[in-house]
Amino acid sequence: MIQLINFSKSYSSKKDAFAVDDFSLECKEGEITGLLGLNGAGKTTILKAIPARHFASRGSVLIEGKEAG
Repeated sequence: MIQLINFSKSYSSKKDAFAVDDFSLECKEGEITGLLGLNGAGKTTILKAIPARHFASRGSVLIEGKEAG
């Protein structure tokens, strides 16, 4: 299972400049999940957080119950 719990990612030191802000998702084994959104909505940032290529500024990314990274 993959879980993003209140995931937020900021690339800036500004308080309100988030690429993704307060995003939660749960993907269970055997499910097919898609991410839809406009350009710049944070889809790539979310996908890069799962294998720990990006780390959360706030929140958690869990893979099988363990923190990613």
